[in-house]
Amino acid sequence: ACFLTGSRSAGAASLMVLVAISVLRFRKERRRGSNRVVLAAAAVVVLLIATVGIADLLVDRLSEAVGGDNSGRPLMWAHYVQLFQQAPWFGYGLGSFETLNARYLGDPRLAQELWTVNSPHNLILQFLLDGGIVYLALVGAAAWLIGRGILARAAAFDWQYASDGIVGALAIVVACAMVDIVLDVPAMACLTAFIAGLLWIPRAGASPNRRRGPRTSAGERTDRPRFAG
Repeated sequence: ACFLTGSRSAGAASLMVLVAISVLRFRKERRRGSNRVVLAAAAVVVLLIATVGIADLLVDRLSEAVGGDNSGRPLMWAHYVQLFQQAPWFGYGLGSFETLNARYLGDPRLAQELWTVNSPHNLILQFLLDGGIVYLALVGAAAWLIGRGILARAAAFDWQYASDGIVGALAIVVACAMVDIVLDVPAMACLTAFIAGLLWIPRAGASPNRRRGPRTSAGERTDRPRFAG
C-alpha cells in the first residue's frame, strides 16, 4: 500500500523495516532449527516489492528526486528554523502554524513555494514552532517513557506476538513524520497511538508474565498467569 501511494519516505522506511524483521526472524528461527516460514515470508516480500514496489508513480517521483526537483524541503526547513529562532523557548502556540506561515512569506519566490504549505513537514520543527524548546522537552520525555515501556515488554516476551512488527510500524510512522505530514492527519495520529498502546506498559519494571489476582479470605492476593495475547 505504501509503494502504491508513491510515497518515497513511506516506501523506503517500510522496505528497511521489512528487511530488518526478516533478518531478525531468520536468525531466531535458525536457532530453533526451523526457518521455512521465514524464508517463505521473505520470498513473498521480494515478490511484492518486485511486482508492486516499482509502480509508475513511485518511479516517477524517484526520478524527480534524483533530477533535483526535491529542493522544497531544504528551503522549507531553513525558513522555519529561522522562525523558530525568533521564539525559541515557548514557540508561537498550538495550531498557529498556518497563520505563522502566511505572516512570514518574505519574498515572492518564498511565497510561491510555501504559500500552500500547512505543515513544516518535520515533527521536531512542528513541536518547536508550536511550543518551543520547553514543549519539545516535555513531549520528548513522555515519548521516552512510553518507548522504554514498549521495548521492555517486547523484550520480556522475547519479541513474540508480533512485537517486532508493532515496533517496526511505529518506526515507519516516526521516520515519515520527520519528512512529511503523517502525524498531522488525525486518523494516522490515532492509529499510531493505538499501536503504541498495544505494547506499552506504564511501569516498565512490572512482570509481563504474572498479574495480581483477587484477595483470598485471609487478605492475601493470589497470582495467576497473564493472558499473553
